Amino acid sequence: LSPPTPTLYNFTTHTFTNAGQTGRTVPIISQVREAYSTVSWAQNNSYLNMVTTGIQEWTVPATGYYSIEVAGASGGTNNRVGGKGAKMKGTFNLKQGMVLAILVGQQGVVKTSGCNAGGGGGTFVWDKNSTTQPLIVGGGGGGSGAGCYLSGLDAPITMNGTGGFGTSEAGVNGNGAKPGGSGWLSNGTSGLDGNNSSTTKPLEGGLGGLAKSYNSVGDGGFGGGASASGQGCSSGGAGGGGGYSGGAGPSGDATCKSGRGGGSYNSGTDQINTVGVNAGHGYVIITVN
Repeated sequence: LSPPTPTLYNFTTHTFTNAGQTGRTVPIISQVREAYSTVSWAQNNSYLNMVTTGIQEWTVPATGYYSIEVAGASGGTNNRVGGKGAKMKGTFNLKQGMVLAILVGQQGVVKTSGCNAGGGGGTFVWDKNSTTQPLIVGGGGGGSGAGCYLSGLDAPITMNGTGGFGTSEAGVNGNGAKPGGSGWLSNGTSGLDGNNSSTTKPLEGGLGGLAKSYNSVGDGGFGGGASASGQGCSSGGAGGGGGYSGGAGPSGDATCKSGRGGGSYNSGTDQINTVGVNAGHGYVIITVN
């Protein structure tokens, strides 16, 4: 028998975070290293790096089984709460030297008190060299609809996003919503007042939606969360969450609505999946089994 391959570095568990960033503003590698300042391996480019801004690249230290827990971010909160992100957990057989891409979703924001909020970003983990499907995704929650005092919808643990108002279409089978949050395979589209123009899927950067400059409504969170819409605080609606499939936002005939949650995905074994439990920004916890 061959002797076991030595580990690249000592590792038991680590929580990957948004490094203190908010909305659609993504972390840079120096901010991530500062957030992980007590972790020696995180200061080494060979073990933690960033090629696409905001997406952390972690090198697996040793072959074996690891549990990965992810949580999507919640939607923006105003006079009602944003929808909560889904929590997904599974066991994965990872190989030494494998590089995992980690996108930690960020909470949707509110620009002005009493206005519609952006959707929360999804949290994604995938094999950098195998991008057909992610390993695991926690969907982001929908933003709160301030004009009508509506809470955002929580993210489901199923693949498809949630929808169900006007002509808005939730994302299905890994696609973005029309209009609403981005999915794994495609971007969310723009809706009322041209909101959400910059929302992108993870492989294109995972940006949250950008609200129009004349609006006082909120941007979507990093991780494909959609921006809110409406030229005034009582019109338009809140943004849908990003996820494996995007959550729906407001269409032209559906104003004064809350955002819907983005879908989730888990390819691991020993799954523990929980609907809409995470408030605030997302996270990823990787632990040696």
